[in-house]
Amino acid sequence: MATAIAESGKLRQNKHQPQHRWISIVGLLFLLLAGYLGNYFKVPILPHIPWLFGSIFSMLVVRLYGWGWGTLAAAIASSHTILLWNHPAAFILFTLEAFFVGWGLRRRSNNLLLLDVFYWMVIGFPLLWLTYVFIAKVPPASVLFISFKNPLNQICNALIASLILTHTPIAQWLRVKTVKTHAFEQTLLNLLVAFVLLPALLLTIWNCQDATTVQANQVLAGIKDTQQYISGDLQNWHQQSLKELRSIASSIQDRDRLDTSQVQQEIQIEQAAVAELRHLYFTNADGQVLASTDVQDTAQSTARLGNLSLQTLLQAKQPMLSEVMLVSNLPTIFQSVPIMQDGNLAGQIVAEIDVKTLKQRWVNSPFQETQSVSLLDPQNRIIITTRDDLEVEQPFDRDSDGKIHPVDDNTHIWVPNIPNTADVVRWKKSFYVQKNEIDGELPWVIAVEKSKCFPPGKTG
Repeated sequence: MATAIAESGKLRQNKHQPQHRWISIVGLLFLLLAGYLGNYFKVPILPHIPWLFGSIFSMLVVRLYGWGWGTLAAAIASSHTILLWNHPAAFILFTLEAFFVGWGLRRRSNNLLLLDVFYWMVIGFPLLWLTYVFIAKVPPASVLFISFKNPLNQICNALIASLILTHTPIAQWLRVKTVKTHAFEQTLLNLLVAFVLLPALLLTIWNCQDATTVQANQVLAGIKDTQQYISGDLQNWHQQSLKELRSIASSIQDRDRLDTSQVQQEIQIEQAAVAELRHLYFTNADGQVLASTDVQDTAQSTARLGNLSLQTLLQAKQPMLSEVMLVSNLPTIFQSVPIMQDGNLAGQIVAEIDVKTLKQRWVNSPFQETQSVSLLDPQNRIIITTRDDLEVEQPFDRDSDGKIHPVDDNTHIWVPNIPNTADVVRWKKSFYVQKNEIDGELPWVIAVEKSKCFPPGKTG
């Protein structure tokens, strides 16, 4: 009878073996997928520090299915870091980590967490510096921070995997060979590592958060000061210019008899007194130039204005600014002030403004060495800029050709798209960009850029 019972038990066991094998295979596939998703759905514990979870599942595969499958799981999970950071350094480190821990579990020790700590202390840390500096081309100053964050991230994940293995029946759930563990020893080591890592992690988060907030506030405050300075300067300039032009227009419209020679003398005096004025024109209601500071005769001046598509400006009954345009390859803006008589348009005083002279007002300002300022028209084209790589009438390029990370309604962080470049290096080349309209009558936008000195959104 005993023999019959034993044979019955074997038959039952053999009957369930295919089912157990399928459960084990499905469990493996689930862990492989979860490893990749753990890195894909990263959690930014700070604006510039994403926390990865993929190696939790890679370590579970290492312990439950062996180092071959574990190394494959780590390679699959860490492959996303190539897309995330645009270099293979983390892929190499994390895959080698699983290989080393799997080899150690098979040959040397039964303690997964201890092997992972040993890997990062002896192999991972120096190899991280080599791969990030020579393969990823990341500046050493950035590698210093990464060399602390990445090992801390991976060891914490190994700690979580160790806790799962020690305190849950995951081996039974997945129908794999029972994992031999020393629960008491593992618990003591887990507690020891947790007491070291958790305070270090919390202090790091707190310090980085505080430093990030302070630096961001300083940058934004500096940008705001610049915006106010430029806006106030432009408004003062525009109001003063309008006052002078209105004074000329008023003196003309109050006269009973028009003396063009006298007007010619007045506008020449005004043009000589205001540095921004390249030329001044006095036109009649039909746009014909009656007096001008230009060396050309009035007929030539009339033809010149006609060729510049200024008809709307010449017929306006309110002061009007033109769009920026190139006149003889010089960036120029035209400002008109109407001359009214008995409610009818009698003519215009038209000022030809040299845009480059406006830029000179900012050259010696306190912000000039650390910030770039661009004046934009309503079509987002450059009117004036302190940047050497932009030309007048070019589209402002900090709204495109890169990734945009909003800060507030008027401010964003612009990160350039540079192919085959480490993400942390691209962030080094990023800028705070703030755009604000100028209050008052000027239809322009001030764009202030401030270069960043550390990555605010990612690290790797």
